[in-house]
Amino acid sequence: MDILMFRGHFKPLLESKIKEDSLKELYDLFEDSAVIEFPYQSKELPNRLNGIEEIKNYYKDWSSIFQFDDFQVTITKVNDDHIYAETKSLGRIIPTNKPYNQHYISILHTNPTTKKIIKYIEIFNPTIIQDSFNQ
Repeated sequence: MDILMFRGHFKPLLESKIKEDSLKELYDLFEDSAVIEFPYQSKELPNRLNGIEEIKNYYKDWSSIFQFDDFQVTITKVNDDHIYAETKSLGRIIPTNKPYNQHYISILHTNPTTKKIIKYIEIFNPTIIQDSFNQ
């Protein structure tokens, strides 16, 4: 996986209205057996997604929850099967209309042959999510 492909991971999430075909682009970046881990996720949400079906289920309602106005991606390191990146999002939570401005650290492990993601670790501050969802 290269830097452009990694940045492409975020493209569907940045569109004002997330569409099914743009989500398909996101899903196509993952192996069917991929795992996503959120080590600091709040108790109410899953901290691990196993396989493409759980990943699809997790992202399917994002268009009615999140609106991202800006996403800044800084790739900190890339090698054949790992990408380390920092991202910053600026947006809001649609149901509460509260700001959602988050800083993430992402670690992606990719299959060296297919270049698809096999493991994705996303580290972020869960307090920001909780504050943005509280009415």
